[in-house]
Amino acid sequence: MREEICPECQGCGYLEVVVGSYYSHSFGNYLPREECVRCGLCGGTGLVEAPEEEYATEEELVPA
Repeated sequence: MREEICPECQGCGYLEVVVGSYYSHSFGNYLPREECVRCGLCGGTGLVEAPEEEYATEEELVPA
């Protein structure tokens, strides 16, 4: 199997998610409260295994 960059986290290993909001007196409105969580698809590594059938072979790339 070949490894490629995780499409969910773009290789970072974590995601920023909105977990609520808080009122900001300086802005006068509610702002999102964000939190970093480990990517569930790659487990925090930033890489996922890609099946080989997704990639073209050298014979398919060379024009006949």
